[in-house]
Amino acid sequence: MSVDVKCGDGHRKDSASTVYCIHKRWPPNLLKGTLLKFALDFFYYAQERYRIKLARDAGKPAPWTQDRVLQEFRFCHVFREDDKTTQWFARQVRSQIEDPLQLVFATIAFRWFNRIETGQLITPWLLGRWNSNKVRAVLKGVQPVVTGAYMITSPPGLKKMEGIVHNIEQVQTSTLRLVAASTTLQQAHGFLRQVPYLGTFHSYEIVCDLYHTPVLAGAPDINTWCNPGPGCKRGLQWVADEPVLGKKMLPMMAELLRMAGYDEHWPDEWPRWDMRTVEHTLCEYDKWRRGHTGQRLKRRYAQLAR
Repeated sequence: MSVDVKCGDGHRKDSASTVYCIHKRWPPNLLKGTLLKFALDFFYYAQERYRIKLARDAGKPAPWTQDRVLQEFRFCHVFREDDKTTQWFARQVRSQIEDPLQLVFATIAFRWFNRIETGQLITPWLLGRWNSNKVRAVLKGVQPVVTGAYMITSPPGLKKMEGIVHNIEQVQTSTLRLVAASTTLQQAHGFLRQVPYLGTFHSYEIVCDLYHTPVLAGAPDINTWCNPGPGCKRGLQWVADEPVLGKKMLPMMAELLRMAGYDEHWPDEWPRWDMRTVEHTLCEYDKWRRGHTGQRLKRRYAQLAR
């Protein structure tokens, strides 16, 4: 199914594939009862963001897009595994560990910092036996020591590094065993939530890492379950063009995942989506839509300088 819609904001169809239009509804005769009125717009964003990656990987010079918001602000990759921090962790830590309990522990510990520079300093204790005193010594005076991508919580009264090391010390071997023995992402997520100061979003990041390891590889709920947060909900509300209740989120996300299986929405030669990709992209789509409404986004960059 191809939809020929005149595009605004300088976007045109090209010979490579269908390009969808900014802030255009799906034509009413094609809605077929779906609430996803701006699904074409959602996939336009996703395609354009992925084309930027392909162009950069090919060594093409900037600008890689004519979209002014994508030129001016930073957006995560469509696929989480393409993000720089995840790639570093996958190469340097995740792929180096065979023992399931050690793999779960190392993933928890690294994602509590979630910063490459910190990971490089503590790699010996991620790959081997954890030593809190040595970790404290090597991280003393390091700033920043944690990510700015999401909130990291720790006991009140402790400085950030001390609090995170304290958190890591509280992870019980019994919890590691439960996570390592889990058969679904949702089950592993529930066990991780029992760890003090390990939040819902943070736990979701960990299970997404473990899906790409023998611990959770092949988890049957990769296409049926996710942990949608506030950014994902805002993205869905942009797509639906109306308020979205919590109970409607997963069915609507499942519909977007189904649509991503069609070449006109996501080219067949590109990697396939899963529910994490839907959740992740909805968060970024929310940012992109807010940028196009004139809201100031936080992570700005000069494209030509990257």
